[in-house]
Amino acid sequence: MAGCTALHFAAANGHEHVVRYLLGRRAELKKNNRGNTPLHWAVQNSQEKVVELLLAHEQSDVLDRNDCNISALTYACEANDENITALLLSHQSAGPLEEGAQMEVCESVSEDLLSPEDAAIVEETTLELRLSDPSASSLKCRLLGLSWRGEAFSGTDAARDSTGVYLWAASVITARWICEMKEELRGKSFCEIGAGCGLPSLAAMAFTDAQVVLATDSFKHSLENLRINMQLNEGPATSGRMQIEKLDWTDESSWPSAESFDILVGSDILYDHEQVDSICRVANHLLRRAGGKFLYAAPPHRDGSTLLISSMETLGFKHEVREAPERFYENPLPSEQQLEMYLSDLAGRDCLLHTFSR
Repeated sequence: MAGCTALHFAAANGHEHVVRYLLGRRAELKKNNRGNTPLHWAVQNSQEKVVELLLAHEQSDVLDRNDCNISALTYACEANDENITALLLSHQSAGPLEEGAQMEVCESVSEDLLSPEDAAIVEETTLELRLSDPSASSLKCRLLGLSWRGEAFSGTDAARDSTGVYLWAASVITARWICEMKEELRGKSFCEIGAGCGLPSLAAMAFTDAQVVLATDSFKHSLENLRINMQLNEGPATSGRMQIEKLDWTDESSWPSAESFDILVGSDILYDHEQVDSICRVANHLLRRAGGKFLYAAPPHRDGSTLLISSMETLGFKHEVREAPERFYENPLPSEQQLEMYLSDLAGRDCLLHTFSR
């Protein structure tokens, strides 16, 4: 990540002993290219002990704003983190706040953003992931950090679901699954729902001979980020093969009316049993061709997983499930530090691969 120091990463990950060591070596609280200090990152990741350590540094300023005009204090208030907010308000740099203004700061930030779609991008990181053998090309995947600090999961309101701006382990698992289906995808049409950063779609575009690759989502920032990720990975042989469209599985008017696909993909898109009906209906709509398959990768404990299986079987789909092979959990990033920072859930090794076939 451009402009980041070792102190940024140690602060974000809560490595207190590393933070102490770096501060003891007179490390400075420098800003990265988005204007965020290590204190910003510690607050964003709820690292209370690290916040205490950083506040002892002479350069600490709880009101210092990043490029999106957001301070560490504002982040703490948005997250409703009472302990960290109290720590920041007790720091001498909070002195410029007039008497009574401290509560106004915390009360106003929740009113500024009524929806995650109104949020500003405060961080952007482009990772390089190697999904198969070391000789294969890597994929670039851009992730976002938003100023929204409310609930990321929005129940059945897919347009307010901000989880897609991050990269999740199931997306890596699914992308590797797609890479191993190269022959099966030759000449086929591929669609990903709830694509988020779109890693499986990028893998289908770059590493298979699928005739059509469509990545869909409904959250504004995810759709914009999908287009950028597509552009980052397009080459002479793949230009024009991938398309991006808005598709909200809770809104039938957004579903393609005539199009049908051979392969439909979803990566850990179910986290509320109330979503099951919508997911099943959109899968049934998009997989009208004989032999069509819905590939779904997710941990086994998601709310509604059992209901999803029974509902798809009721629609006439045959269900098969297996554990993701061990090779799918290998670190796709250049370092263990990046793995811990961006894909720590990959260590869970609990992803199941579901195939629903017509």
